Amino acid sequence: MNVFRKYLIIILFTLIGHPDLFAQVNSVDSLVQAYVKEHQFSGTLMVQLKGKLIYQNSFGLANRSFDIPIHQHTAFRIASITKLFTSVIVMQLYQEGKIDLDQSIHTYLPNLTDEKSFQIKIHHLLNHTYGIDNIENRGIENIQNPYTVDELLSKYYNNPLKYSPGTHFEYNNGDFLMLGKIIENVCHRPYPEVLTERILTPLHLKETGILIDQRVIKQLASTYSLNPKTNQLYNDIPYYIENFFTAGAMYSTVDDVLTFANALLANKLLKPATLALLLTASPKLDSYGYGLWIRKYTVEGKTYTVAERPGRIAGANALLSHLQEEDLTIVSLSNTNATNHEHFHNEIRKSLGIRVW
Repeated sequence: MNVFRKYLIIILFTLIGHPDLFAQVNSVDSLVQAYVKEHQFSGTLMVQLKGKLIYQNSFGLANRSFDIPIHQHTAFRIASITKLFTSVIVMQLYQEGKIDLDQSIHTYLPNLTDEKSFQIKIHHLLNHTYGIDNIENRGIENIQNPYTVDELLSKYYNNPLKYSPGTHFEYNNGDFLMLGKIIENVCHRPYPEVLTERILTPLHLKETGILIDQRVIKQLASTYSLNPKTNQLYNDIPYYIENFFTAGAMYSTVDDVLTFANALLANKLLKPATLALLLTASPKLDSYGYGLWIRKYTVEGKTYTVAERPGRIAGANALLSHLQEEDLTIVSLSNTNATNHEHFHNEIRKSLGIRVW
């Protein structure tokens, strides 16, 4: 019997005596099985409702050349979900009085002395409003050649202000690379050590880390991109994931991402007031908080709040979402770009009788 079918059966047996939940699990499974076939989902999925794990399964191949199947402990590149980990560490330092969100970046990066280093504040980095033109709009050269963090920061930073800081949302990896450097300067330690000490070790996230120095990671899935003309998956173009550093270079498993999300929402990583600040978003600034989107939807007179942290780098695709009013958390990690994870999560919600949009 497939090991993931065993997990599903275990979950189903725990729901005996709870006919409503049993029906919901069947509904989710029917939806997921059909969705996997139609949309070529390759990855792992977990659905947690009101603190109970109601669905878990894995699909597809971690390595298509050797037909290695994906399983519960397959690790995936989680791309920009990395930003949420980085935001949490910044907010921990904030609540410890080690970082002032209203201070300029010059305060923590004193080697920056130009005018904009005094204009850009820490909170501008956290919500993608620091205003510097995004070099990624000009091509992908910055990820196809190896650079040090300092070299990358120079590439991102040494561009003119496109907007006055704090006035305009523009998604940019450069601001979170800068936050990573600030964390290192404040803690006087390399970021991987800070990440391990503050999040990975306390939460026992043994299958999570940050990719550095092109190290080999056990059970890390290879990534593939879909060619829309042929509808076939191909190996991703070569790129240096390390260049994304604190903006997108982490790997993890579905279990670890869910554990992290649960700890964050249960105030195990941040104090309630600090978490509330992290989750505060302005509709005028793309409804982005500190490291994630906080979107509100009104359907048939009912308002829903959905916190979402997607991650996308070529074939590495992932999404962590939490529907506050229903206490519904969904984590999907994939090694292809064939599936729209936002649509996938919404279809799962609908299978549970929750129509968000």
